[in-house]
Amino acid sequence: MKVGVMLGLAVALAGTWLLFVDSDGRPPELGTSAAFDRTLNQACDTHERPPLLRDLVPLTSFTVADVVQGTAMATSREMAYVGTLTGIVVAVEPDGTTHDVLDISADTSVGSDRGLLDLVVAPDGETLLLLRTNATGDTELTAHKLDSPTESVVLLTIDQPDPRHNGGGLAFAANGDLLIGIGDGGGQGDPNGEGANPATKLGSILRGRVDLDTGELAPVREPIPGFDDLVWAFGLRNPFRIWFGAEGDLWVGDVGELCNEEVTRIDGSAHGQDLGWNAFEGSRRFGQSDGRTPIDPTVEWTHADGSCAVIGGTEYQGDIVELRGTQIVADLCTGDLYSINETYLRQIPVRLDSPVDVSIGPDGELWVIDMEHGVRRITATPPTP
Repeated sequence: MKVGVMLGLAVALAGTWLLFVDSDGRPPELGTSAAFDRTLNQACDTHERPPLLRDLVPLTSFTVADVVQGTAMATSREMAYVGTLTGIVVAVEPDGTTHDVLDISADTSVGSDRGLLDLVVAPDGETLLLLRTNATGDTELTAHKLDSPTESVVLLTIDQPDPRHNGGGLAFAANGDLLIGIGDGGGQGDPNGEGANPATKLGSILRGRVDLDTGELAPVREPIPGFDDLVWAFGLRNPFRIWFGAEGDLWVGDVGELCNEEVTRIDGSAHGQDLGWNAFEGSRRFGQSDGRTPIDPTVEWTHADGSCAVIGGTEYQGDIVELRGTQIVADLCTGDLYSINETYLRQIPVRLDSPVDVSIGPDGELWVIDMEHGVRRITATPPTP
């Protein structure tokens, strides 16, 4: 069952990745417009794999908690909350002790790219927000008080035309705004052009202020002609994970379709940024651009070695000195972990089986949800037998 769910998630995230394995990773120095050729080229590029991060202390990973089918994690000061694809939330103590928090599986649809897709703890430390597909298959954002989690407030519902690319990541900005990654609604190549259309919530990063008293996700800017009131950035295919860095910029891991996986750093104060889909897949020209001038991805890698879906992501500030201040991401199908330092992409010499979330645990260290092994901790010191 677990393998079947993982494979279904992989195919849903990455679209047609199984058919395109004829290219390889981008060189490590990326991120300036001069580094990218956006001329029309439907063939997958060929590049060497991103190099290993050298002079790194030996690392290992071990299971903290065996949470079956875990797909997303949120962390508070005291513990982690792990959501399963089927709609169950489990609390994980720093020592690995677990206890049940919430079961909304009866109102959660699964299959393809559906299920409980992400969760986040609100700045008040008392509220848990969940992004999932409800029983009717539409994307729904709900808020749950941790002292009474079965009571919820529905903040947002988005009609979905297809069971693919239904959700994405959740992240709170330092000022309390909530950002939400929403996929393009599925269909190979985004046939309805949702990503290119900022008037729709699909294929976008939404930004709003949560008001639990009124049950609203309120816009945080004045209306802009041609934009949905909540759309903050557009041109996304499947922003499965988003996160903020220490400098206040938003990092977006957008899952590619045929060739490229991309991670893009967005100015945290800039509204209306275009990330290019479906005119571009990363830096690679995919369709007609119609005069669009998207921002460049910060880093990208291609599918030659079986890569299929970028899994973000977090900024690391823990005990592994060589990784401090870098962004840590993974790839679902290869299990590779990567470190992003400005525009440099390096492979971390630790491999997992099927990572679906990379986060910081309550101990300040890297915790990764691996669908084959539960919650795993990355450490420079092997656990005591």
